[in-house]
Amino acid sequence: DVDNFMDNLYLEVKSDEYNEIIKLHFTEVESNDEFVYTLNNNVSDDESSNVIDDDIPKYVRDNFKYDSDSKSYVYEHKDGDVSVTEEYSKDTKNYYITRKNDIFEEKYNYYYSIKLLKYTNVKEDNTVDDFQYSYLNSKCIKEKCLSEKIENFYENYLLKMF
Repeated sequence: DVDNFMDNLYLEVKSDEYNEIIKLHFTEVESNDEFVYTLNNNVSDDESSNVIDDDIPKYVRDNFKYDSDSKSYVYEHKDGDVSVTEEYSKDTKNYYITRKNDIFEEKYNYYYSIKLLKYTNVKEDNTVDDFQYSYLNSKCIKEKCLSEKIENFYENYLLKMF
């Protein structure tokens, strides 16, 4: 309750000579929208945290929310029994996807500037698959690339993004 909170604010002033506690009285509400958005019925928490620029992909604008801690855009959703977290960095245009359930954790990391896909699949704490694929020259760089994983990433994620 904002009114209750504002009615119970005090300022404590300390110095070597004295210690004084002053009750604060507000005549006007002025603050950033992270604090005041609850006072405005037209703005919700989701809207205030979903600040997205026009220079990022439409897929990100339509689905992702800005995470100020990681300074990236994040989209969490389900694909059957699999939890999917997609993350996009506006500055680097890198795109990270984590798909996991009780059995496996699968990661796709796409580095936009060099058009490189890093893939890792871990089951029961053991790395089952791990490879790197270059979309720039259509070559497998590290380990044996799995064509179905490369195609899956391209069709289900990369085409939507770029």
